[in-house]
Formats: sequence, structure tokens, C-alpha cells
Amino acid sequence: MKSLRQRMLLICLCLLGGGAGAASEVNPERIPLKFASLSIYSENDKYFAGTDEDYTNGFKLSMVSTRLSRLDAAPLPRPIRFLAQQALRALPEGPEYNVGFSLGQNMYAPRDTLTSQYLPDDRAYSAWLYGGVSFHARLNATQPFANGPIVDQLHTVELNLGVVGPNALGQETQDFIHDFINTYRSRGWRHQIQHELGANLVYERKFRWSSARDESGWGVDIIPHFGLSLGNVDTYLNAGAEIRVGWNLPDDFGTKLIRAGGTSNREELPRWSVFIFCAVDGRAVERDISLDGEPSGLNSSIQKEPFVADLHAGLAIGGRHAQITYAQALRTKAFKGQPDSFVFGSVSLSLFY
Repeated sequence: MKSLRQRMLLICLCLLGGGAGAASEVNPERIPLKFASLSIYSENDKYFAGTDEDYTNGFKLSMVSTRLSRLDAAPLPRPIRFLAQQALRALPEGPEYNVGFSLGQNMYAPRDTLTSQYLPDDRAYSAWLYGGVSFHARLNATQPFANGPIVDQLHTVELNLGVVGPNALGQETQDFIHDFINTYRSRGWRHQIQHELGANLVYERKFRWSSARDESGWGVDIIPHFGLSLGNVDTYLNAGAEIRVGWNLPDDFGTKLIRAGGTSNREELPRWSVFIFCAVDGRAVERDISLDGEPSGLNSSIQKEPFVADLHAGLAIGGRHAQITYAQALRTKAFKGQPDSFVFGSVSLSLFY
């Protein structure tokens, strides 16, 4: 027990010390992130949309550490160090790293949730319950392209492991929420896709050009990104960008929806900030288990669209130790024969220390 207490103390001291060296160099209006950020995300198509279909609910809890000098050494636990050693093969050498952990669930439903019959021409009920670990390498004030602008860069490798099917607890979660808000339960969950273990490996690279360069006052950020996902849950290539305009813009890499590879962390905490943003992410899709998966003993006739895009815009307001963000998102048709694109809302609360 004494050894365990000593180890936990060492972890805290190392993490708290990660940002201390830069304290004397930062803008006095901004203080370094000492320990970590904790973010809670909730996405639902009832947020200012009022529907209950397609991507109907998402939840994610994530924590990202402050900057670390190394990923493959103590105080990180041995299994995380082993994964970090593999991730470092794809990450550049740099002065700053972060490690993140996440837990989440995504749920999907057909348009008609009042029928108990199987609908072969619509998506099946499904859920994806997962845990993830991510590794980030940040490079500040770089010029990645000849004669190009000076930008900050973030390289991310993320591994998500989980389960789809009944063990993903989609029906139980939705029934609990519907009972809580006093609405009807969906009647077709017995036709959800069958049980399958899931694994996804994700790489994403982001660039951040800022007119303010982390100074206080009004500023504009442009944050392009590209990446890929490989696994039996999602396989795709993606690319997109975000633009932010506001006061005291945070020095992170954008306000993303719930998706693998989208999380980032800030190095410094402004006294307060407010900004609006607009972003797009396009994907060339090879596999989407929520569409490719089928209920046991049944066949689906739908064909997924090869290209899908998310467009979202919103507002963020934050202080030194918290930020709340709301975005309204539009997702293009996910499969052929789907009547329309669909809309959902995304709200998140982030705490910083």
C-alpha cells in the first residue's frame, strides 16, 4: 500500500510539473494548464431538431493530460507506456506530448421507432460502447510546407476498443432516457445488429494558424485536418477544417463533435474567452458497422454512401477553469434511399486545472 501511495504521488508531481517550466514565459492573462482537462459531451437529435432517428444519441467522457516531456516512461502505467511506444512510431519527435483517455457510447435507430417489425430498407438499431486511449505530439511555430505560413501542429494516434450489439447497452440507455423524459420507448430493439467486438486505430494531423498567436484580444483561427481510421467499426479517410473568431481564443485545436481523433488540449488558460466557430469534416467511407452490421438471421438491403460529411457551427464561452460549447450539426445522407440529411445538437462542458 505504501508503494502504491508513493507511485500515485509521483504521477501527480510529474503531471503537475509538466507545465511549470513555461510559467514565466506566458502572457500574464493566461496561466499554464497544470494537470489535465476533463470534458463531457452529449449529442442528440432532439436538441433543437426534435427527431429520434439515425444518429440519435452520443455520449463521451474524456480526459487529456497537460504537456509531458515523454510518453514512454514513468509515471504512466506500464500498459500505457507499451501502447505509447507503438504510437511513437507514427508520431514526430517533439518537446510536448499529451495522453488522453475516453469512454463513450453512440446509438443509431431507424426512422420508424414505433414498429416492432424489421425494416430491411432502413438502418438497424445499433450501439457502439467503447473505451479509448490517445497519444498526442504537439509542435509549435512550425513551417511544414515550403514558403507556407507558420502554424502549430498536432499529431494524434488513438486506439478505441469496445463492443457493438446487445452488450453495448443501447436499448437500456435509450429506455432509461425515454422514461426519464416521459416519452415512448422504441419498439424494435430486438432487431439490433448482432454482437461483435470492435477495434479501431485512428491517426489524425491538425494545423492551427492563428492571427492572435496566443495574445489576448480578438483573433481568428484556421484549423485544417486530415486523417484515417482502420478497424472493423469504422474505416475511412477524412479531411476538413474549422474557422474560429472571437476574444481570447484558446490555444487548442478546435471544437470537434464526438469522433475518434478529434480531442485536443490547451496549453494555457485565458482569463475568459468567447468565440463562434464553423467546421466541416468529410469522410470517404469503406466501413461503417452501424450500416454494414446486420441483425442475427436477417439481411439488410441498404447501401451506404461512399462519401459523408458533417457541417457544424456554434458558440463557446469559457473562463479560466471551464468552458461550455454548443454546436448544431448537419450530417449528409449516410445510405442510399435515406430521405434527407439529418440534424443533431452537440453540447459539451470542459473543466481545466
